[in-house]
Amino acid sequence: MQKPILIAVVVAAVVIVGWTLLRFAGDDQAAEPEAAEVPPTPAAPPTQQSPEPLPQPARPPAEPEPEVVLPPLADSDPFVRERLEPLELPETWLTQGDYVRRLTVLAENATRGEIPRRQLAFMAPGEPFRVVERDDAIYIDPASYRRYDRYVEVLERVPPETAARLLDTITPLMVTALVEIGVEAPPGEVLTEAMRQAMAVPEVTGEVALEQPNVMYTYADPDLEALTPVQKQILRMGPENVRRIKDYLRQVADAMNLQI
Repeated sequence: MQKPILIAVVVAAVVIVGWTLLRFAGDDQAAEPEAAEVPPTPAAPPTQQSPEPLPQPARPPAEPEPEVVLPPLADSDPFVRERLEPLELPETWLTQGDYVRRLTVLAENATRGEIPRRQLAFMAPGEPFRVVERDDAIYIDPASYRRYDRYVEVLERVPPETAARLLDTITPLMVTALVEIGVEAPPGEVLTEAMRQAMAVPEVTGEVALEQPNVMYTYADPDLEALTPVQKQILRMGPENVRRIKDYLRQVADAMNLQI
């Protein structure tokens, strides 16, 4: 198998910037009811009525959020860095720079099931890929899955709603970045297809058998081996991490009204 690196879809869900304007609407005040006419000769003792509520002071209108002015794509790194820092991403991720272009390439490659290794080399796990050999068969060592736990934990620290708002904000910058690489599809379409690649990964439980026809390992199950490179990379993160990634991306997609 190929050298493990974090999947493009996961990065696309984490490496995001900006915010969305919040809009507030004041509550309409109901008109006071008219007072009932008092009969001249009441036939029965009047029913005790509750005192009328005191009028509430008018709610001052909320100050609108200042409109976000995006810089040109070529000058967007400081803008992005400032907004990435509160997300508690590892410092090694933040020092890479060229954030929007990197994200765009990752997402676009993922739509075709490919992994841009040069863009993700800095995220390669430090521990080697491990296998277990038993009875003339080769299986993935479950310990290999744990190498990716910290990536998923970082991902889950970013609220899905926040991720969705931030992705919406940088859409104009992604449009420019997509044009640079010759892609006319809108960012929403690109992100949707990238997420669909992840959602199609099976959640395989139990032992996963491998073969080694040469130097590289392959999946013994032909259905697994037929997956795209990015899907096979996600699969190598283990069933629990696959489930968590898919749950997270589903929430992001829902917040963005994307059908995945």
